Amino acid sequence: MIFNLTDEQATDMLLEHNEDALRQQLHNLPELAREATEQDDAFWQRQQRQISARIPGATSQRGRTAAMAWATGFAVLLLFCFQTNRGLRMDNGLRAGGMTPAVQARSQNVSDGELLVKIEQEIGNVGPEALTPAALLAQEISQSSTPDISNSDRTERDQ
Repeated sequence: MIFNLTDEQATDMLLEHNEDALRQQLHNLPELAREATEQDDAFWQRQQRQISARIPGATSQRGRTAAMAWATGFAVLLLFCFQTNRGLRMDNGLRAGGMTPAVQARSQNVSDGELLVKIEQEIGNVGPEALTPAALLAQEISQSSTPDISNSDRTERDQ
């Protein structure tokens, strides 16, 4: 018996067959889940070993992970030792006051008077030079917004 089916009819039949198979699998799903949970741990370990054996490179992946962990630990240890050793060398090079010999020699060359002048200049310096025009403008605005008492007194006296 040969059927002459159009492509659409054949697709519909195939979809109906796939839907029936899917319904059957979904109907059997609770039963399959119960069976799976009843398996002992040995069964699942055996399954895991079989799956790992079928996957190429699965055992070498574990070896790579362990090697990466050891390499990372070793790198951290080397970094710690390097930083500790570097810190010790820096501490040995420091003198009183926490300055290296070069900085200490430069600081001894600067007199107290020069330091006081620099401090006074910094205290007097309100901000960067680029903001000086803005500061002057703000000062003028604040002065113009407050009434000038002397001018108002003069105008009252004149009247």
